[in-house]
Amino acid sequence: MDVLTGIDLGIYPLEVLLVFISLKAMTTNNPLRESTYQIPLVGLSYFIVQLVRYILYLFTKPELLPEWSWGKLFAETGILLVATIPCFILLNALGEFLQKRKTQPRPLKRRT
Repeated sequence: MDVLTGIDLGIYPLEVLLVFISLKAMTTNNPLRESTYQIPLVGLSYFIVQLVRYILYLFTKPELLPEWSWGKLFAETGILLVATIPCFILLNALGEFLQKRKTQPRPLKRRT
């Protein structure tokens, strides 16, 4: 029982680490602006994580293997991408606003 619990809990950090490494490798020294490839990378990484999760469960816990459906996987990825667009726009605007605010010098208050 302890081995199965350890494998189950260890799969999630492994997935996060693999996604981080793959995203870092794809975006390092990329000549494109970040905003042009961030949303497609979200969908691609979600798709890859689902595939990796299925393969890991195939080898570690075949009795708990979820039913595989390409249609469901593409639908979930599409929903994620559609939900990502407004969040990305909002957070990108907020980041630019904070960056402009941080770089503008404030006039010093003089004591009278």
